[in-house]
Amino acid sequence: MTCRLRVPLSLFQDWLDRLAEDPSSVVAVPMSFVSEVSGTPICVVRQPSEERNSSAVLLVFGDPGVPESLSGWSNPPALRGFLWIGLGAHRGQISGVVLCHDARFRVEALDLVGPGMRRLPVLDTDRPSFADPRLSRTVGALGQATVNRVRSLAVLQIGCGRNGSLLALNLARLGVEQLTLVDPDLVEEHNLGEMEGVFESDVGLPKAVALARHLRLVNRAGAVQTISEGASHADCVAAARECDLVVSCVDNDPARLAAAILATIFCVPHLDVGTGVFLSEGARLAGADVRLISPGDGCLLEWGGLARREEAVRILSGLQAAPTADWQSERMGSLRSLNEMAVGLAVQMLLDFVSGAIQGSFWQQLELSPQGRASIAHPAPNRDPACRLCASLGKADL
Repeated sequence: MTCRLRVPLSLFQDWLDRLAEDPSSVVAVPMSFVSEVSGTPICVVRQPSEERNSSAVLLVFGDPGVPESLSGWSNPPALRGFLWIGLGAHRGQISGVVLCHDARFRVEALDLVGPGMRRLPVLDTDRPSFADPRLSRTVGALGQATVNRVRSLAVLQIGCGRNGSLLALNLARLGVEQLTLVDPDLVEEHNLGEMEGVFESDVGLPKAVALARHLRLVNRAGAVQTISEGASHADCVAAARECDLVVSCVDNDPARLAAAILATIFCVPHLDVGTGVFLSEGARLAGADVRLISPGDGCLLEWGGLARREEAVRILSGLQAAPTADWQSERMGSLRSLNEMAVGLAVQMLLDFVSGAIQGSFWQQLELSPQGRASIAHPAPNRDPACRLCASLGKADL
């Protein structure tokens, strides 16, 4: 039996630095048991913090003799695994074992969450290269390794409306193999102008279901699942446990905050897309915020935040009812052209992140002036050392 370890890239680099400096050192790190995908457990390894009593600890070391120096798995009681990273003549070799559900699992791969989204095979489980002539131009631009990794991602997308349908179509055309669509709303007649993949016959159907039909025709090899519920529903949380990436294309802060929480506690990147067309002093203002959050490099609250953060927290906590949707009180309308620009930025950011060109969290802010001039800014985050969301990174079992 095998399992996978999900490790923030920055933490893995810290391990290498510490073991290179002192090969005899042993690093103890907290670990969470997140989920099982096709019977393969996924464990998230977290940054050591001030927490004193972690329920599960993983020991990382470079000296092959370390396990024999310990008296047993039950000493200390929280010890739940070993990970050996080869040094010197053993450089490039990795071996590990984890105790999960009272059974021992060999570590089959390390998922390094961060720029490059690398998966290091520990056993001989490397997947074959894809040979899809439809993506020959994409392979030429990005390289086969990047395309393979993008296609292997399990994506949880929250929001299937105007932006979400466009983004989901892009993922399907890239050949993403596992895509879960989440949206509680039904297709309405006013959606037909800007949404992708829906038709008059789809009016009244759940957006996720209608969109999934179209995507299955675009990418017959991909698995598209649907959840016609909100982002905080138990089914969505269960899907988040098994994903490699959370995408949010929503028009309300409670859903955006729920997506940010899921991405943080399950230690996966978060790609968020938001667009708007507003009226200001008689002139039209249009813009978009596209944010890619890399685990360990802040959270969505630091990278732009939310317009109504406190209200979103109260709604998610059940302390306040969600207001009745009235988009006309806040926005002029929607532009498919703007949505396509924002989604194009988002997809390119994802590709650059997987290739390693983007090294960390990244925020692009697109604005269209009343005269039609486009500009893109790259705002800096507002760091908060006391951010409670950042502190919950990888703590899915707490």
